Formats: sequence, C-alpha cells, structure tokens
Amino acid sequence: MKILFADLRHTTAGRHSNFVPLALGFLASYAQKELGEDAFQFTIETDPDHALRHINQTKPDVVALSNYCWNTEANKVIWDYAKKQNPNTTCVGGARISQRGVGQNSIFSQPSLS
Repeated sequence: MKILFADLRHTTAGRHSNFVPLALGFLASYAQKELGEDAFQFTIETDPDHALRHINQTKPDVVALSNYCWNTEANKVIWDYAKKQNPNTTCVGGARISQRGVGQNSIFSQPSLS
C-alpha cells in the first residue's frame, strides 16, 4: 500500500516553516513497526508541487494531509487531484479544525474526502 503524508507549506517569497514534519515521521515509523516494513510504502512531502508530482507518478492508495488554517485550500487542491488520478484513493486530513465550526462544513463537504 502506498501512502503519501504531507504537511504542505507555501512556496511564495517570505518566511515559511523549514521544520521537518516530525509528527508525520512518527506516524510512518510507528506504522512500519506495527504493520511491518514491507506492508507500506511511505512518502513525506512539504512542497505542494512535489506532492502533486508524487501523486501523478505513484497514484497512492492514501493521501493523508496535515490540515491547518494556512494550508486548507492547498489541501483541497491536492485531495481533488489525488481523486482524479485514482478515484479509489482514500483522502484524510487532520490536526486542526476550527473549534467554532468555521470552515468545517466546507472542508467536510469536499467530494474528495473519503
């Protein structure tokens, strides 16, 4: 099973996070330990263009994205693209959803989320 983990960052000019998506690395490492190294093929991306290229080349079974207020729109593009490349792709997101419910309806009404 091919799994793409991504914590998408903006690539425009200015200051952006250079941090390694440590939580995604922990998730991949834990899954490999519990399920076996050969059971899954994990890729971790932070650049939206690299994520799109990876989806185009590998047609992952799962696209799991860290979701924050600054990357929600980019995530929607990635999820939609993944579903167009492989309608059977499972798309999930996590970390931050507004506590006041703002944006929840628009995120969860995305046809690409499954």
